[in-house]
Amino acid sequence: MYCVGPHVSIAGGLENAPVNAKAVGATGFGMFVKNQRQWKASLPKKGDVENFRKAMAENGYEPRQVLPHAGYLINLANPDDAKQQQSLDSLVCELKICETLGLTMLNLHPGSSLKLIPPEAACDRVADALNRALAETSGVAVVLEDTAGAGGCSTRVWTATAIRCPTAALPERAIPSTAGRKLRTARLYMQMVQL
Repeated sequence: MYCVGPHVSIAGGLENAPVNAKAVGATGFGMFVKNQRQWKASLPKKGDVENFRKAMAENGYEPRQVLPHAGYLINLANPDDAKQQQSLDSLVCELKICETLGLTMLNLHPGSSLKLIPPEAACDRVADALNRALAETSGVAVVLEDTAGAGGCSTRVWTATAIRCPTAALPERAIPSTAGRKLRTARLYMQMVQL
């Protein structure tokens, strides 16, 4: 089953995401698991987790129908070591929140070289950071969402990153996706969903 739906608000609590998705007839939905414009967050409290899981069940959603989106500040390709570490810490935080909520995926824009290092070096930095993040967490796959190529973002960063990820866990837990893919025909759509 393919899931289709919008990115929904968590305003008022994480448990509102499945309610908001159901209200528009979505078969799946995206959401943030924390404020997307802040680096840090606490793990959800036990009551918040219970409320989220209850709302998921009451509205007919399973974890495979939810694709949370990582915060926009994360840049695993950042050539500045301290800033890349801050991004890695934020990613690990979001992966742990997903684990706590029982979600199985997290969508991530891998980042940008900021046009300060070659694309290959940026991909190596992304691969290294992903391997470290996945080593610290379990049960949540990272969906690598490509970008349109502006600002030092490689339009093929997920392909190049996948080649550079040496750990055995990564191919199973890092899934390519792409922004801006042209879906003008049924054939192109099927090519995309069969990645």
